[in-house]
Amino acid sequence: MTMANNVQLTPLEALGIAIKAEIEAAETYERLTNLVKNRTLKEKAHFLRGEELKHRALLEEAYARQFPDVELVLPAQSLVPRVKELEGELNASELLALAMEAEQASESFYADLARRSQSNSARAMFQHLSRMENSHFHLLQVEHDLLTQFPDYYNVEEFHFGDELIHLGP
Repeated sequence: MTMANNVQLTPLEALGIAIKAEIEAAETYERLTNLVKNRTLKEKAHFLRGEELKHRALLEEAYARQFPDVELVLPAQSLVPRVKELEGELNASELLALAMEAEQASESFYADLARRSQSNSARAMFQHLSRMENSHFHLLQVEHDLLTQFPDYYNVEEFHFGDELIHLGP
């Protein structure tokens, strides 16, 4: 679901939506970090949170340059449902699926903004963000697939594949 495809957004609106999406993505990864025990998954969630915070800073800098006299007001509507507003507790698999959905929506949103951008610098920034969100999606997909195969993966500090392996050598 991309808002940019449905509505002609002004640059001010587009940057506000993008900043809000990055804030919410960072919150999702913080929640995932706090939910899981697995060190590897925790490190990846922490890394992704940091990435989203970098994206937010990049977008806020662009906003400040383009609209120096306009106070940043974040929109009410988001690209995907906010994790905080969802009913009940989410398990790790559900949270990963939501994060994957958010990354895909962000990737599409930024790609659309890149296509519509008039300036080369804005186009390059949005293309970069689109590609980064795509890489985040694939990183999450690997973790989600692993969690689907091994449901206890997220709930132990160290996960050892060796318990399930068959020796094929001499």
